[in-house]
Amino acid sequence: MLKKRIIFTTLILLLIFAMLFSGCNQKKTGTATENTSATVSNDFNDTYIAPNVNYNGKEFNIMRWNWDEDWVLSVSEESSLIESQTYYHLTSVERELGVSFNIAVEQRGEYGYHDKFIAKVETLSGNDEIDLICQYSLSASIGAQHGVYRNLLDLPYLNWDGYYWSDSLYDYNAVNGKMYYCTGDLTGSSIKNMFAMVFNYDLINEYRMENPYALVDDGKWTIEKLKTLSKELYIDDNENAASDIGDTFGLVVGDYRAIDAFQAGANLVSIVKNPDGKLKINEQMNGSYGISVIEKLEGMLHNNAGAYCNNKTDKPDYSDAFIRGNAAFTVTLCSAIISSVSGSDINYGILPIPKYDEDQKDYHTCLNMTYNMYSVPIVARDPEMSGAVLESLAHSGNRNLIPVIYKALQYRYSNRPEDVRMLEILRSGIIYDPGRIFDQMGIYSFVRSTVRDNVPPISSWQSRSPIYYENIDAVNKIFE
Repeated sequence: MLKKRIIFTTLILLLIFAMLFSGCNQKKTGTATENTSATVSNDFNDTYIAPNVNYNGKEFNIMRWNWDEDWVLSVSEESSLIESQTYYHLTSVERELGVSFNIAVEQRGEYGYHDKFIAKVETLSGNDEIDLICQYSLSASIGAQHGVYRNLLDLPYLNWDGYYWSDSLYDYNAVNGKMYYCTGDLTGSSIKNMFAMVFNYDLINEYRMENPYALVDDGKWTIEKLKTLSKELYIDDNENAASDIGDTFGLVVGDYRAIDAFQAGANLVSIVKNPDGKLKINEQMNGSYGISVIEKLEGMLHNNAGAYCNNKTDKPDYSDAFIRGNAAFTVTLCSAIISSVSGSDINYGILPIPKYDEDQKDYHTCLNMTYNMYSVPIVARDPEMSGAVLESLAHSGNRNLIPVIYKALQYRYSNRPEDVRMLEILRSGIIYDPGRIFDQMGIYSFVRSTVRDNVPPISSWQSRSPIYYENIDAVNKIFE
């Protein structure tokens, strides 16, 4: 396996250097002309048709939030593999369209600052010459509500039927012929922000638990199965006769916000469309299915001596339990697998989030909210150019960027071939619930908070839901 990883990494590096030095993008100023070189990709399976324009080196200006890692406009010998490939991805778009990317504005925009980020967008004018906004995911819905973004469905060149655009994004978030934000393969942050489950391979074997990979492949990896497995392991390491931080558990949820991953895993989407195409609250949120999901999660996390769930009220953070060897299972992000788990001494494996039950057909994946979302501002000087860039970015990301990040996860940051299949399941299962994107509605916190506090779901819904119904009306006004 080690030899295979070395060979793969070497081939990728050689490919990147070949692509990086195959030619340089000439950066000139100018206006759009017909791009006579725009053709269907040489790959006969690729249905992409490049936008038939050439902007002759025109500067394309981006406003981005400060956590963004998508816009790598230069590289050095110290650059990582992913940084180098991101640079190649961007230069390939520059060459295809004859644009020159430029970071014109950088604004703090993470959670707690996304309102201020949109306030900055509101101050932009045509004189600022901003062509594209790269923002924290939750900022996009605020910008849409404030009316500062263009309808992407009105822009030319964007082919939403293209395989490089997410069906989930379009199906859930294009409402009444309007959509104000996009994400997917055009950003590497989508892969890094996938929630995944990881397990301690040695603990699983030591306690003779069922093979998690086989459970996934057989469709038996469910919430109930995770509860059963986690019950099999609890060790009072500090010998204080209390279940607390420092002990070893079958399952640790170090951050209660990771409960979101289980809601998505059960395919409990909070906002859906009615027959008229408007957004509405999914009736199953407080129906028999939603109540059952919550009760299953409460049973797994609270009525289970083998589980530890940090709720930030009476339990301290235990997010490092897994890499310390004190958890058989935990929920984490793929970015954490890259940065922390792979560098630990734990012999780990990667899994999708468990399904609701065996009858559920597919596994589903939730993204952490710190991924990038793209919008075109109302004041964009050339919206058609912005549309062409988004289309080219999505295609190039699918072909040139995401595979490198993905393969790095599969072959550099995983321990065995089974993890490759598990990551395929994770990536294919990403869903974009508008209730999670329109975070100001508050509805996506319902399952999380109800499970965290271990309260009856019916009473929790009764106390929380009036604001949800009020807010859904406000959200629908955006799409009128």
